[in-house]
Amino acid sequence: MRARSIGSSCAVAAALLALGLGSAEAGAPPTLTVAGTNLGFTLNVIVSGLPTTNGNSYDVLGSAINSDGNIILNAAASNGGHNYVFHDVNNQTAADAISSVAYSGFASALAYSNGLVWSSAFGGHLVSLNNDGSVRTQYNNIPASQGMWTNPANGHLIAGSSMIDIDVSGATPTFISLPGGFASDGLTVSPDGHFAYGSQGAIYDLLTHTSAGSFGSVSGSDGMGVISSSNGLNGDIIVNTTNGNIVLVDVHNSNQQTIIASGGGYGDYVSPDRNDGSLLVSSSNNLLRLSCGEGCAIGQAPPPVGAIPEPETYALMLAGLGMLSWVARRRRA
Repeated sequence: MRARSIGSSCAVAAALLALGLGSAEAGAPPTLTVAGTNLGFTLNVIVSGLPTTNGNSYDVLGSAINSDGNIILNAAASNGGHNYVFHDVNNQTAADAISSVAYSGFASALAYSNGLVWSSAFGGHLVSLNNDGSVRTQYNNIPASQGMWTNPANGHLIAGSSMIDIDVSGATPTFISLPGGFASDGLTVSPDGHFAYGSQGAIYDLLTHTSAGSFGSVSGSDGMGVISSSNGLNGDIIVNTTNGNIVLVDVHNSNQQTIIASGGGYGDYVSPDRNDGSLLVSSSNNLLRLSCGEGCAIGQAPPPVGAIPEPETYALMLAGLGMLSWVARRRRA
C-alpha cells in the first residue's frame, strides 16, 4: 500500500497559497516532501542559476534529449531567449553549457521524434532544431503552440492549443486537427499512446478521437507526465505547477492529489529523459530531474531492470568463456 499525503496538509498548503505566503520564489528549486520520499521519488538539480527574467516568472521552459544524448533547454530570459545544450548530468550551472544560441520562440515546449528535437510556439509555428539548439527548419503551415509531447506509439507530435496531431516521419511534417480535442497549455501522452492529458484536467482518447473524461483540476497545473511502472504508481500522473509544487494524481484512488515536492519556483513544461527514464522538470531558472526508482519511468516506458549484470551473471559468463577456451584447446590438439 502506498503512503499518501494527509488531506489537511493539502488544505493548509492551498490556504497558504491563497494568502500569498506560499508563492513561488525565483531561483529556488522545490524539495521532496515526506510523502514524495515515502513513495520512492528522488529529485535532483540538473542545471541551476540560468538567466532570470523577474521574481515570479517563467525562465526555463521546454527541454528534450537530442540525438547526441544531451539536453536542449529553452530559457526565456530577458535578453530575448536562448536554447542551451547541456550534458545529461546533475549539478551544473549556466557556465557548464556546451553551447548556447539565441532563440526567439517564447513559451516553447520541446519534444524528440524521428531523430530531431522539435519546438512549438516559434511564432505560433513548429520548427525542428539542430543539436546545438539552432533552428533547422521552420514550418509556417503547422500551428503548433504551447505544450507538445511525442506519442510513443507512432512518433507523432501531439500539440496544443487547440490540439493537433503532427506526423514528422516524412520529409515534410503534416498535421490533422483532432476532432473534439481540448485546448491546453501543458499536455502529455500515456506511454502506450492511448490517451492525451491536458493541464486543465481533460483526458482525450487518441484512438477513437473522443473525450475520455477528466482527472480533476490541479492548482497551477502545467507540464505533466504519466508514470509507467510495475508497482502501484503505474498510470498515475505527475503534474508540475506554477505555484512551485509537484503533484502526484492517483488515478487508482479517485484522482487523489499528493504534493510530492514543494517550495520551488514557477514550474512550466516537462519532458521525458530517454537516457534513464526520469522526467526533466522546469522550475523558475532551474532544470530538475524527477525519478521514481528502478523499473519505473515517467512519461515513457521504463528502462530495462538490472542493466548492469549481477555477480552471479558474471560468474556464469566467466564459466562459459572458460568452456569455450577448453573446447578451442581440444580442437587445436
